[in-house]
Amino acid sequence: MKRSLVPSLALSATFVLPLASAARAQSYNFTSFDGPSQTTAVTTTVTDLSESGVVAGFTTDSSGAFTNFTGTPGAFKTLNLPTTAFINGINSSGQVVGQMERRHLS
Repeated sequence: MKRSLVPSLALSATFVLPLASAARAQSYNFTSFDGPSQTTAVTTTVTDLSESGVVAGFTTDSSGAFTNFTGTPGAFKTLNLPTTAFINGINSSGQVVGQMERRHLS
């Protein structure tokens, strides 16, 4: 058994090394920004980035209510959705997709 393991490990290492070197060659740019509703927001989450550079996401306030937005840093548009709904994605046409939580009101 040990003899068959050694060639398998050597073969795995051969395939891993080229993939690791290719990943290091890529560079990424990160941009920090404040989403809309920063005066009441506890968290801001970006859930997607379209091919045209438009972000989609939501902020959450202290009560857990969501405020959804799309746009670019400094030029956000809030969406009139129920406060229990949040955006998961955006396509190149600006159409958003999301989900809604079912909450019991007390």
